[in-house]
Amino acid sequence: MTEHTIHYPVLPHIAQRWSPRTYLPDAIPEDLVRSMFEAARWTPSSRNAQPWHYVYAHHADAIAFQDLLHCVNPSNQTWAKNAGLLVACIAETGIPEQPHLNRHAYYDLGAANFALTMQALEYGIYVRQMGGFNVALARELLDLPLHMDPVVFLAAGYPGESKKPINLRKVQHDWAKPFKPSADARNV
Repeated sequence: MTEHTIHYPVLPHIAQRWSPRTYLPDAIPEDLVRSMFEAARWTPSSRNAQPWHYVYAHHADAIAFQDLLHCVNPSNQTWAKNAGLLVACIAETGIPEQPHLNRHAYYDLGAANFALTMQALEYGIYVRQMGGFNVALARELLDLPLHMDPVVFLAAGYPGESKKPINLRKVQHDWAKPFKPSADARNV
């Protein structure tokens, strides 16, 4: 079961956020892009490691944009090709000698992406994350060592008219439940 109703108060940007699949071809000014990445920079992370990196291309930079677009799955390319900005989001999971030292890097990157998304929304820019991409191609294109993992791509831009209905959200009781320990667990 899904719905649009907000049952408890949330910040306005959280209620406003959605992931469009249609974008206007309008350019995103570089100062707004920099502001989005600044918001990501201020995100808390495990040991303040800030284990994220971003590689981006404006739609107007046709060669770079097409290279990044080529990494995403064809089903995503059909709509992402119109975004004002494409972003490869990379988690730094360790150091070259120990590529999986930081097991929190993916979580931290997700938090940074959320901050980036909320900052973008402040400017009327909407972000859609794409997990559907060719990891091997992205790793090769971006020349990433083993301790740098491409995790997700973002499409960002000003939303266009959508002809498809928006997917409704799950009802909260489907995924958020209070913990109630069993009597056996308390007697350990």
